[in-house]
Amino acid sequence: MIEETFAAPTLQDSPFENPQQLIQANQITQTLTPSGRYADAVSMTQGMTRDMKHLAHQAKVVGELLSTDAYYSWKQGGTQIEGATVALANALRTEYRALATSCDIVKDEGTKVHLRARAIDLVNGVYEERDFVMSRRPAPGKFAKKPEERDRWDTLQMQVAQSKAIRNCILRILPAWMVNTAIRAAKEAASSNALKGKPLDEVRDQVIKAFTDSGWSKDQLINHVSQPVESWCLDEIVKLRELYRRVQLGEIQSEVTTEKPPEMFDLKKKKK
Repeated sequence: MIEETFAAPTLQDSPFENPQQLIQANQITQTLTPSGRYADAVSMTQGMTRDMKHLAHQAKVVGELLSTDAYYSWKQGGTQIEGATVALANALRTEYRALATSCDIVKDEGTKVHLRARAIDLVNGVYEERDFVMSRRPAPGKFAKKPEERDRWDTLQMQVAQSKAIRNCILRILPAWMVNTAIRAAKEAASSNALKGKPLDEVRDQVIKAFTDSGWSKDQLINHVSQPVESWCLDEIVKLRELYRRVQLGEIQSEVTTEKPPEMFDLKKKKK
């Protein structure tokens, strides 16, 4: 079972647009059977085969197109945490085809919600089931002012949690080589796009300024990449770009807070 403390949600991470799509706890049937759920879909995929070489090629293309949106990477407790995003899992699922998913609410305790996600490969019958526990956070800022905004916040939290739970199942069924190929291609694309022909010193200065405007100190950045500023190269720049993206989404906060909203971290902009 995976337990995560919920971070600020983004609609990009959620395939659900209609709050009514959320599954209510009193609608859950405890005796669900995978074969019964997907019987019609299984009949439609009889005789279907997959071209492994084509999938390897498509995984590389998907990774290149998503670039930094394909993976997450940050430092926690001295360990670098990395993995595939919801966006990458969904994109690879589309290429893999015939992969059905579902997600139910097992128990809603108010502050914590226990979800159970399922995925089944309709071609070869591989089945995966994973539990996921989300800790609800109180509605912040504007979301806390009105009841309807608080409800919207709770809905967004649930949507993101469902997406992550389903992602975990998808990644357990997809071939590891397919996921790794996509992430490797994404990192290569991110590295090649990091400098855009600019001098490395100029890019370093832009990175530091962008984080400083968002309340981060230079020492925090050095700690994140475990390298002094003068040693920052492509790898460090890419890691910091990913960190800044998470800062913008509200998933990570600096120890130093600021009322000024973070500006878009765009290395394409010319330094003024």
